[in-house]
Amino acid sequence: MLRPVDLEKGQAFHFRGPGEGFTCKFLKPKSNGDLVFERLDIEKRHYVDRETFITSYSVGGVARLNESELHGSHPAIEPAAFEPIQETDSPKIKTRKRKYLNAVTQQYYVLCIDNLGLSRSDPALRKFIAKHKPIHENLRLGKAPGPSTLISLYRECGKPGYRPLHLFLNGSGGDHKSGLWEKFILDLKAAMLEAYWSKDEPSDRYVIKWFEGKVAEERKRRGGLRSLNAPTRSTLRNWIDAAATSENVSRREGKQVANRQMEGVHPHAQAFRPLETVVLDHTQIDLHIVILDAKGEVIERYERPYLIVVIDVFSRMVLAANLTLQAPSIYTLMAGLKQTVTPKTFLNHYRTSTAYEWATEGWGKFFRALVDNGLENIGRSLRSTAQAIRLDVSFAAVKTPEFKAVGERFFDTLNAEIWHEADGGVNEKPGRKTKDPRRDAWLTLEEAQERLWNWIVTVYHLRVHSELKMAPARRWSEGFKEHKRPMIDDINVVENAFGRSETRQLTTAGIHYENERFHDPDITTSLLHDLYHRNSKSRNAQNKNQSIAVTVEIKVFDEDVSCIAVYNPVRRSYVRLPNRDPDAAGSYVAREEEGARIDQENDDFFSPLELAINEAAHAASITKRKAPRFPDTPVESGGKRKAIPAAPQRTSETEGLPQDSPHVSQVHERATNDPPRKIRRRGQMKAEATRRRNVAAKKAKQKAMDAATIPETVFELDKLDIAENVDRTRQTAFEVTDQEAFRQKLRAKLKLPGSAR
Repeated sequence: MLRPVDLEKGQAFHFRGPGEGFTCKFLKPKSNGDLVFERLDIEKRHYVDRETFITSYSVGGVARLNESELHGSHPAIEPAAFEPIQETDSPKIKTRKRKYLNAVTQQYYVLCIDNLGLSRSDPALRKFIAKHKPIHENLRLGKAPGPSTLISLYRECGKPGYRPLHLFLNGSGGDHKSGLWEKFILDLKAAMLEAYWSKDEPSDRYVIKWFEGKVAEERKRRGGLRSLNAPTRSTLRNWIDAAATSENVSRREGKQVANRQMEGVHPHAQAFRPLETVVLDHTQIDLHIVILDAKGEVIERYERPYLIVVIDVFSRMVLAANLTLQAPSIYTLMAGLKQTVTPKTFLNHYRTSTAYEWATEGWGKFFRALVDNGLENIGRSLRSTAQAIRLDVSFAAVKTPEFKAVGERFFDTLNAEIWHEADGGVNEKPGRKTKDPRRDAWLTLEEAQERLWNWIVTVYHLRVHSELKMAPARRWSEGFKEHKRPMIDDINVVENAFGRSETRQLTTAGIHYENERFHDPDITTSLLHDLYHRNSKSRNAQNKNQSIAVTVEIKVFDEDVSCIAVYNPVRRSYVRLPNRDPDAAGSYVAREEEGARIDQENDDFFSPLELAINEAAHAASITKRKAPRFPDTPVESGGKRKAIPAAPQRTSETEGLPQDSPHVSQVHERATNDPPRKIRRRGQMKAEATRRRNVAAKKAKQKAMDAATIPETVFELDKLDIAENVDRTRQTAFEVTDQEAFRQKLRAKLKLPGSAR
């Protein structure tokens, strides 16, 4: 059976191949399944096997062309072709520009022959050039080549599907016109340039050695060293350098690299009012700090903190600057966003004049936050958290730091004026250190944070910015003369949204989390009344007098152990649940350190080892049952120790397998209480479709088998049965006069075989 193909007569297809390509029109299929095409570049038919065509089409070797691609499209023109000739240009530069424009024009018309399937005859090309004159003038190309020149260029400058610009820059006809090199050398040149300017990125030494090896093989075949004239290595390198066009650089290095090397620099993100656009970025600062223990003694001197900043694009005001020892993560970025949208009361002591007041007023609800594509940003946690308080987060293009130049320049300024000048700063290039900067470090994290904000408020915000022509604080104040400051509707929403999400059990005793008990009788009662229908315990007689258990979503604040936020899905709001200990304060890390200190003091008072020995001796003294035998204790005569199988342990085969992550993904406030839709497994859609087909085929097969096995039912009516079924009380209204017609009517009504249709 021949496989069906979606082909119609007259459709155009482009066949791709290594170093060549051609366009065909589909004519017809043959009786054996082969497909017949007519080539548009030469008068020849192209035959291809049906299976080969389908396989090539599935991997991109064949592409269908629409009408615009076949008749109405024109090749792209490189922008550099329109570089105008200036009066101040030297004669050499003017000649170079004219040569480039003529080469682009020649390449354009040869590509028209390839793409449009033009006949390579003098009358056809002359007619096309005349008809194409309006488009030619609109494109502002150079002088159009004549038909004979086009035919020569078509034959000599590359092949269909491979028409690089460097072949046309050699002059009309390229190297073929001069007759200096044989066709074998020119074919090797084209193959060498195509290989070098490919995405494989081979070195010039590699392709030159390949070229010389092919030349040596040809000379050996011909017999004689001088049997083939070949270019020198410097000529080969000149050929490679001359082929460095934008299209070739894009093919080898990528379009992004080509744009960075040849395209003009685009401006950074723009804004026309305060808080319209902010830039959120982070870096590891060039400063070492010291870490102190609870007694104020130095533990480490080599920590380099991370800095998260948020800068307003319109005024260059720093809206957030937070130093942390944690690597950039969703939580550190949230802390930066939280500092952005809330007033900075910790800077109130700077508010001694009008200028200082505006220098500390950098806060508000922004319209758009621009972040990079780091792994800590691209997750949906940051975006969904920001959306919970009606903020918009967008991402800059990959590997485009110039789009966030506001943040990058701020980091450079910080390095030059603070970190490199401070004790413990890394002010030398890597590999050129003359001393270890860690020896001079003495600033703690809190002291470095204080000095950072002191410089921001007293220096950076009040210094005239070269691009703004005024200080950021003044620009900030000028912007609010025409616009109002946007603010968050409810700051409590911010406090709840920027916590860490966990799930725990809520009972009448509250919620237990990290050795802390969060409970308030009134709040707990209100929550359990709303969430009673979510009770996870069975309602049997044993649990009647016990508390129900409800799984709830909570928000934990790592720096505040005094409370948590519990999400009430019935009322779609967060409720603060305080710590049962009214004196609980500080972070969870501090509480853990305090607990470890208390445990150590208890251990110093009386060793837990001695306590365990005392407990075991007391337990043995109050019973006469036999104690478990130690493994080295001999077994009594006639006895046999039973082997108790142990639980399966991790083996070397399973030691390196990945384990489930202990982290809980961030959950944020949402409009509905519906749980997230379960993501399909890989191949699940295909498996479901296969199961549906199998079930349908099985039902159809069973139906066919049932129809074949059911015997034909012979239905005969007895006169007595007919008489009994007739209502005797209505003989005058209904009376059977034609018995055969009555039988046929009943057969048709019951759909029995032999009934009249």
